[in-house]
Amino acid sequence: MIKYLKGDAITALQQAQLNGNTNTYLIHCCNAKGVMGSGIAKSIKERIPRAYEEYKWHLEDRELCGACPMGTVSYGDDVINLIAQENYGTGKRQVHYGYLSEALRRAAILFSSYEQGRTLIVPYKMCCDRAGGDWDVVVELLEVAFKGWNIEVYAKA
Repeated sequence: MIKYLKGDAITALQQAQLNGNTNTYLIHCCNAKGVMGSGIAKSIKERIPRAYEEYKWHLEDRELCGACPMGTVSYGDDVINLIAQENYGTGKRQVHYGYLSEALRRAAILFSSYEQGRTLIVPYKMCCDRAGGDWDVVVELLEVAFKGWNIEVYAKA
């Protein structure tokens, strides 16, 4: 079930952490370039630096292994970074739905053993504004991957 709320997704995560909710996670889409330079990714980089550090480490480790990071996830301080864009920029679709689906599947598996009552915080139009995706497609992929989770979509007022 998806619940639409007004507010800031990062603030919602930080409030959950302050309240001791250990099964609440923020999820967002990243590029494979090691850049969190705009949108919510930039705010995460500034406000939750460990999430950015894990993302950078993840990409560097993948490069050393010679593997493609697309469709993978990194995780730090309750932030799930989905690597589903090869590049960044506007004007054309950057998000790759196949890799987004794979990253969502991997993230769901990663947290599948955690207790019930899990909450996923999603910024409204994740993968859509800057990455050019279709929100209806993204919602469908979220619902399939995170069936049984509480999904809260936050839109700034």
